[in-house]
Amino acid sequence: MAKHVEIVSDVNLNDSDKTFTVPSGQTYHVQWFSARLTPSATVGNRLLRWELQNSAGTVLMTAGRTNPLATGTVWTVIGSPLAYALGAAIDPDGAVFHLPIPVDFKIPAGYKLRVYDQAIVDPAADDMLVYLGVEIESI
Repeated sequence: MAKHVEIVSDVNLNDSDKTFTVPSGQTYHVQWFSARLTPSATVGNRLLRWELQNSAGTVLMTAGRTNPLATGTVWTVIGSPLAYALGAAIDPDGAVFHLPIPVDFKIPAGYKLRVYDQAIVDPAADDMLVYLGVEIESI
């Protein structure tokens, strides 16, 4: 089984709903991830979430902010095992959220990671950049 580390990303603009599917024959061991949401001028409170889904689309795990972000707030979420050890935290101005992920977070082929604005305020105009640091194991 060959392994290598890679950064998988979706940096297409005008999209606040990103889904990453683990390719056939691979397993992703998620080391860290980050998402940065820059909202459009459309008024509304965004509520960023992430989900782990199986190959049938069933949500197995979900996490994210419980308090929404106001219009005009650029928001960043950082997921890492360190945050898992320390627990979720928000910086004083609320613009950065540290989301815990398990130390041994492995995702099999066909499973999906979805990051999105649950409030669906302006999905075709908000800009979200998502990066995953993964160890990819070919099976």
